[in-house]
Amino acid sequence: MIHTTPDNEAETARNEQVSLESSHRCIHVKPRERDELAKAGAFKRGNKLVIHRYEVHVPKVWRAP
Repeated sequence: MIHTTPDNEAETARNEQVSLESSHRCIHVKPRERDELAKAGAFKRGNKLVIHRYEVHVPKVWRAP
């Protein structure tokens, strides 16, 4: 799953720095980044998900061709 956590949602609501915790197979994202991804259509059915290594630079906002 790609998701935020209740703690991250609370940090965002309080305008605090979001601290992402490790997960067992889930992908944790910051609430505002989740919103950007949703706005860009990243979670639409049929979209391909590509996970990049941390050291690989990817554009901040990626749009499907």
